[in-house]
Parts: sequence; structure tokens; C-alpha cells
Amino acid sequence: MNKITCLMFFLIGTACVLMILFLVGGKYDWVSEVQPGISSELIEDHADNRQLTKLFLLFILMTAQIPCLLSKNVKMMFLSFALISLGLILSCI
Repeated sequence: MNKITCLMFFLIGTACVLMILFLVGGKYDWVSEVQPGISSELIEDHADNRQLTKLFLLFILMTAQIPCLLSKNVKMMFLSFALISLGLILSCI
């Protein structure tokens, strides 16, 4: 596989990990800082799409890393495994 193509897929995966990182945490975590008597766990939000967005980004990340995993370059394979592992860890938070 061309190194430029593999680098492009790696950059797509890195962007997905960064977007997943921005979605870590709750939507209403700031409420307890403003009003200490109100916990963010007490607020029910049934329209929260954070988990669905994280899973979608994780799917894009894993799909983009398949060509790099199939390449003969050991460094790119290692970096792809590292990106996938990081994405999995962050999506579980």
C-alpha cells in the first residue's frame, strides 16, 4: 500500500480519536460546579446522542485502520493497533 494512503487513513483515525476525546464526560457535568446542591446524575436526558456518536466515530476509526493493518509496514500496524485501542478505551468512558 502507498505510504501516503496509509498516512491519510492514520490521520482520519487520529481525528476520530480526538473527536471521541471531546465527547468524554456528561452533558450536564457543569451543573454541579454552578449549583453544588444539584448533581448531574439527577438530571435525566433521554435525548443524549453522545454514546451513539462515540460508537459511530469508533466504527469510522476501525474502518479507516483496516488498510493500515493489512499493510506490510510494521510501524503503521503498531500505530493502527494503538489508535484502535485508544478509541476503544475512550469510547467506554
